[in-house]
Amino acid sequence: MIITIDPLNPSSYANAARELRIYAKEIERKTEFLHQLILLKLSQDVDNGFRSAVYDDIFKVKAKKGGDTPAMGYRTPQVEVRISHGRDFSVIIAEGKEAIFVEFGAGVYHNGSGSPHPKGATFGWTIGSYGKHNGLKQEWAFFPEGDRSNGTAFTHGTPAQMPMYSALERVVAEIETMAKEVFRT
Repeated sequence: MIITIDPLNPSSYANAARELRIYAKEIERKTEFLHQLILLKLSQDVDNGFRSAVYDDIFKVKAKKGGDTPAMGYRTPQVEVRISHGRDFSVIIAEGKEAIFVEFGAGVYHNGSGSPHPKGATFGWTIGSYGKHNGLKQEWAFFPEGDRSNGTAFTHGTPAQMPMYSALERVVAEIETMAKEVFRT
């Protein structure tokens, strides 16, 4: 944008001030549009990551009465992804009891020791550190749906799939391109 001022014409100063106010409002509008575009892209990527994730691999079920039954297979996480706005910020929230396990992993079988997630140790989510520390084992058992009448399920845990971290990495890499497109018009 180019604003011209004629130093000999006092009304040109008022015109320049008016043009600057219009330009400032346009910048604010485009900045908000970019903000919303980033949030939408990020929330869609996170949601797609959780929808395609594996919560755990149940490899056998021991019925309450009787022997082992074939594996039930992979379970998908029940996670809801949403955007929440504060006064001066917005956040992407992945809500659901499986979200943390899908993001950081559970069990040495799939993840090794420590944390495969780049932020796992920083946040205190290392393999085997949660609950009864079953993740330090190659496999462990639990009651499906918390109900003993369903028998006992055996799992190797959850591979760290990092849908939030991965989505953030992808979107951050695209922000410059997105900003150029928004501010070009």
